[in-house]
Amino acid sequence: MLRAEPVESIKAMTEDIAKAVAAFRVSPNFDDDEVYRVLVRGGMQTQTASLLVNFLPMAYFRVVFTDRVAEISNEFCVHPSEGSPSAWRQLSSEPLWDEVMAFARSEVERGLAGKDAVMELLKRDATYKALCVALSKDPGATFKDIQCGPTVFPAEPDAGFED
Repeated sequence: MLRAEPVESIKAMTEDIAKAVAAFRVSPNFDDDEVYRVLVRGGMQTQTASLLVNFLPMAYFRVVFTDRVAEISNEFCVHPSEGSPSAWRQLSSEPLWDEVMAFARSEVERGLAGKDAVMELLKRDATYKALCVALSKDPGATFKDIQCGPTVFPAEPDAGFED
């Protein structure tokens, strides 16, 4: 499904993405909850802040590793603390996802951010962490041996995921 976002909406998303990326980089010792609070205190909508805290590390992982691993799933579901998980769906079903990917791709491919700046986001991604553990446990393994499965997000009241 193609979505035509108004230019103003895309500009606002890009500004929010840039603010979130800056927050991650300026506060490398903050955990995700602390980054989220910084964004919300700075005036970002809670749902947008939550999505960006989840999506940005994932996007940088995909940009850096897409051609290096065997497979990266683009499916996700949301699992509340009580009850059943949502149906699996594509990350691209979330309006903010494509803009996050475009931002990360632009920074990485055009060299707009140095290696350390990219690593600040990449090292926060759960799949990246799991990849590092898997490779450390099997010295003979290579990136091309790795298949990255779907993502399960814990549901929070202001998680921002569209139904």
